[in-house]
Amino acid sequence: NYIYNKKKNLTVTLGGYDYKKNSLKILSIIPYLEKFKKINFISGNKKDFNILKKKISKFKKIKLYYRPKNILKILFDSKLVIVSGGITLFECILMNIPTVALPQYNHQLKTIRNLSKYKLTILGSNKMGILRKKLINKIIYSNFKDYKFSNKKLFSLDCNGLKRISQYISKIIDGKI
Repeated sequence: NYIYNKKKNLTVTLGGYDYKKNSLKILSIIPYLEKFKKINFISGNKKDFNILKKKISKFKKIKLYYRPKNILKILFDSKLVIVSGGITLFECILMNIPTVALPQYNHQLKTIRNLSKYKLTILGSNKMGILRKKLINKIIYSNFKDYKFSNKKLFSLDCNGLKRISQYISKIIDGKI
């Protein structure tokens, strides 16, 4: 709790391609997010990065990154991360970082809903659409202390996933599957 309460940054990272243009929707609510000292936007796509670069110039506390090498540090230094429903969502959960998740695709919506049942993330949209007022309320008024953002019972990592995948691919190549 001590470390969490010292953090004052918000980070927005919506994957390699911001299919739903959620970054631009989040920019429209920046004036309501004054409780955050700094707001980081991380883009994984050059086209999205260039669009954001033009739009954020009027906001002094926004820092824009394109595929930063220190992404884990940026995430860890955040009080809250707005994320889509992909790998970064799981990274944040495992690092015990509160998240508000915005699905980009239907399978992400399903994942986010399932994780929300276990209070591992907060669904920040209305199905696939963002309602500004609902998103603002989720970010500002959610009591993140009720959420257990990391649950070791749900995530059993044995570090053998790469080995299993490699063996499976080898079997396919050898014609054994």
